[in-house]
Amino acid sequence: MTIVEKLKILRETSKYSQSQIASFLGIDQTTLSKIEAGERKLSVVQAEKLALLYGFDIASLRTAEAISSPVRISFRANEIDEKDLSDMAEMNQILINLKLMNQLLKE
Repeated sequence: MTIVEKLKILRETSKYSQSQIASFLGIDQTTLSKIEAGERKLSVVQAEKLALLYGFDIASLRTAEAISSPVRISFRANEIDEKDLSDMAEMNQILINLKLMNQLLKE
């Protein structure tokens, strides 16, 4: 499974629309559709932003476990906008860093 395929599955299981994710990435919804269809390339910066949004570091997307063990945060909202998605990605970055620090301390 490719990174783009994993990111599409993560988007769908997180119940985000293509337009929400496209807005978060600063691209057009049709561009995201083409990326998910394999017609356009996903940049490293875009992949990193999405990985953080879904609770992964970018390197873990290459592993089989990426789909099954993300950092999870729950929110209740009627609507989620680009700012909300950015805030969630920042919180996930903090949690990922904490997880890595804990792993290092155990070694």
